Amino acid sequence: MRKKRKRKSGGNPKGKSAPPYPFEFKLKLVRLYLEDNYSVPMLAQEFGVSEYSLYRWSNQYRENGEAGLVLKGRSKSVSRLSESVQEKITEIKKAQPGYGSRRISDVLRRFFLIKASPSSVHKTLSQQGLITRPRAKPKKNPAKPRFFERARPNQLWQSDIIVNLPKLVPAISREFGRIDSKIL
Repeated sequence: MRKKRKRKSGGNPKGKSAPPYPFEFKLKLVRLYLEDNYSVPMLAQEFGVSEYSLYRWSNQYRENGEAGLVLKGRSKSVSRLSESVQEKITEIKKAQPGYGSRRISDVLRRFFLIKASPSSVHKTLSQQGLITRPRAKPKKNPAKPRFFERARPNQLWQSDIIVNLPKLVPAISREFGRIDSKIL
């Protein structure tokens, strides 16, 4: 008995989820499965949908009818910070505009004994419109381009100097007298 191999999913770049299927598309596939008795694996292969999605859509259709296939909007996450903590965060930011979310989180923890993660502080500050994007720092000493091309031949001569120091020291000392090895 052979094991069934799982197919690789196409996957989206950077972990982004695929856009949701439209209502009409879901309804058409569910009706083909439930009313016209097409098999789920065949429908999944023909329309490029997972079998799990087809079974889930058919169960939603059985339980809630067409309303079960309608896209539900995602609810925004509710902040778990109380209003007083959020007010304290905005108060600190207005008093010290140079403080970032990490520093405000540390100040809350150290001086006010309030636990608030830097991400929740950042979220609160962005909701209040108190986050400003840092300006781009200019590069220090940008590399200047070096151009070796010239308009005419022999306009630029370039050479590499390679010195074999142990052979050079006796020759220099014969010419100029005694040379300390510390200098070299």
